[in-house]
Amino acid sequence: MRASISKVLTMTSSGWRLVADDLCCITPDSHAPALAEALRRSGDWVDVVCGRDTVFVQFDLSQISPEHVLEKLGSFEFSSQEGADATAVFEIPACYHPAVAPDLVETCEQLGLSIDEFVDVHSSGHHEVAMLGFMPGFAYIDGLDPSLSVDRLDQPRLSVAAGSIGLAGSQTGIYPFEGPGGWRLIARTPLRLFDPSATPPALLHATQKVRFVPISLDEFEAVR
Repeated sequence: MRASISKVLTMTSSGWRLVADDLCCITPDSHAPALAEALRRSGDWVDVVCGRDTVFVQFDLSQISPEHVLEKLGSFEFSSQEGADATAVFEIPACYHPAVAPDLVETCEQLGLSIDEFVDVHSSGHHEVAMLGFMPGFAYIDGLDPSLSVDRLDQPRLSVAAGSIGLAGSQTGIYPFEGPGGWRLIARTPLRLFDPSATPPALLHATQKVRFVPISLDEFEAVR
């Protein structure tokens, strides 16, 4: 498949290995999310899952042999901007209020910022989903302003509310379900990040550009 935008890249310099009879792990030189999106669009595979620096491809052994998989991947071409739309930005409503963001005040104090200053920086950033992982629909989002970089909590929580938005290192993350977690919780969204009955079930996907839009606590309570 040859893309018409950006430069065309090939798989010839990328490492791959079989990790099961019908599962291949690819370690591309770069652009793993773009590769994953291109492979999904090709429609030749049972499933394609993108990691931070790897792509897993599941294939149907009754339809294609591992040798043929190698041949197809070896000649596969894709764009470094596959599936990307520079003008499309998905807006995520975010309530930056201590009532729903238990680490907001302490994080601002640690960074030497007021809450308003923190919100201005975080919500004006250019963010992009790097990958989904940890739990279904959990988005690891790049683009955090370096001035907001903080470490994870020393002691993870046993329960984090669904929709919580957290910081860890140089990334923002969003919890789709209630569960344990150690990211610093600085906001919360009323959006449902994962719906098994939807197609696709995850609201966000790798390479997607996002923007955090501040909402009040009343607005959050009204729509959640």
